[in-house]
Amino acid sequence: MKSILLALAVLCLASPAFADGRAIDMTVALNDEQGRPAKDVLARDADDATCAHCPVLTLGHAIAHALYAMFPDEKTEPQDQKWARGVLAQRIKDDKAAVLSSEEITVIKRELGKAYGPAILVQAYPLLDPNAKPPQVK
Repeated sequence: MKSILLALAVLCLASPAFADGRAIDMTVALNDEQGRPAKDVLARDADDATCAHCPVLTLGHAIAHALYAMFPDEKTEPQDQKWARGVLAQRIKDDKAAVLSSEEITVIKRELGKAYGPAILVQAYPLLDPNAKPPQVK
């Protein structure tokens, strides 16, 4: 019995799900600056001009939007990196227990910072990296 438990413990620790020690729920809803659920305006239907029927913006969808976007400074980014970002976006967009490497978190935070303002970042960054502290305001 002890050997079975030991084998299970080793398998769990070797699993990618435990690589960084925790899973991130990408379905967490994000709020606007007034504390109301933020609308996912990029998911708006063509006939919904006011976004009255837009879904709530989740962490995963905000990340996917940022990873799919092509910002001016990325025009010369290698095509394999564009592909990798797209695959990452698809993998985590609706994942309730996404496991990310520290390198993936770094890329995600960089892209979120280009795509969104402080109201979203103040929620997203701590969800991605609970130990991170904001820098001093300059």
